[in-house]
Amino acid sequence: MSSDPAWRIQEKVVAILERHLGQKADVRSDQYLPVLANRSRRPRQCDIVIYEGEEPRQTISIVEVQKRKGKPKINDFDGWVGKMREVGAQHLICVSEAGFPDSIEKKADAIGPTVRLLTLSELEENQWPIPRTAWSSELTLVRYDRLLRMGMEGEHLFAVDPNQDPRQLPDPYERVFRLIDGREVTPTDMVDWHLFSNPNNLQGLPRNEPFTLGVKWNWNWHEGVQYRDFHGRWVFLRSLLIHIEIFISTRELEWRASEYVQRGWGEVAWIVRGQTSGPERFDIVAPIIRRAAGRYQMGRPVTLSDHDAFFAIGDRGYRSQRYGDITHNRKINSQ
Repeated sequence: MSSDPAWRIQEKVVAILERHLGQKADVRSDQYLPVLANRSRRPRQCDIVIYEGEEPRQTISIVEVQKRKGKPKINDFDGWVGKMREVGAQHLICVSEAGFPDSIEKKADAIGPTVRLLTLSELEENQWPIPRTAWSSELTLVRYDRLLRMGMEGEHLFAVDPNQDPRQLPDPYERVFRLIDGREVTPTDMVDWHLFSNPNNLQGLPRNEPFTLGVKWNWNWHEGVQYRDFHGRWVFLRSLLIHIEIFISTRELEWRASEYVQRGWGEVAWIVRGQTSGPERFDIVAPIIRRAAGRYQMGRPVTLSDHDAFFAIGDRGYRSQRYGDITHNRKINSQ
């Protein structure tokens, strides 16, 4: 569930857009940077900080996001410019839903490309980059309640006893597995890849009641996943069985789209945001950029909650990632 106020959601949406625009950049939300000329002063809060490149040529951009009915004041802008200089950032990105007054536009022009002014404004349906009719009106939500059992065969044959104290099982969100590329993942990550690798895997599963799901994987020797055992050693697995209690529900989605426009440049991206109604509100957002005339690329959707979600666009299904989780989907064969 997303319980954030509207201004905080707006900051998250902008962070998602900036991450999609600069896929090699390090984008961080709600950061505190030191004042370089006086480090005894309280650090300055920045809505978003973007690190690009590597030392000794790394550049820093700070992003200030304003979600108000009115345009920001010139004093607001002067304060943002002063903050950029105090923390030693090279760029200032100002995002306003209502746009900017002439006074700010003229001052930004005088400063030059160090400062960028952007608006994030909602679009009419006939202006959407991907037609509204292509977006599914249903969102599938998956909640993991508890890990019930794990059975494994590896370099040393061992298994977790299903009758043992459940506190001996790893936490479902603990990174106890390691993939070939070195990434460490959790039991729920492993189940995610099974559930969302194919839309058919979700078909026929119970809805609106907890149930136990069992998933088994098999790999060739020394070609699969490693498990960190109780002694902290990484052991290659030949097989893995996970039983986990999960809860699946569906919600109706209402979609809207906004464009991300940079002054002096034009549209740089779009965001499509779906929201469910009712007491438990869920938000899912999908960033989009244009690759060529009439051709668009959508980034991986993000849910602004602690749930995994699945929805369709046309005949294709998409699994979301949780906000702040920048890992990418990886296919793992299961049977």
